[in-house]
Amino acid sequence: MSRMPPLTMDEHRELGAVLASMRDELAKTVTRISGHLPKSHPAVQRLLAAVAQIDKARIALEGRMFADHNDGGPEGADISVYYPVRDARRQVTP
Repeated sequence: MSRMPPLTMDEHRELGAVLASMRDELAKTVTRISGHLPKSHPAVQRLLAAVAQIDKARIALEGRMFADHNDGGPEGADISVYYPVRDARRQVTP
């Protein structure tokens, strides 16, 4: 069985920015509704689970990025790809 081609660093950067923004928006939503619903409410629990799943996806993709692009070059893997500064995140429109 042949291995699938790895994601490029540009693809990792795009995914990292999008996933970080999605997580930010979900976390804001949890904060907003937590003032109106108990933490045990199913909606709050599901949103918290979604945040956790995005975090797990980011961790897995970051691991793959380091496995595929850890060559030490200027375009190599970097922790800021999946955990970008706020200005580098993509705007998510609902």
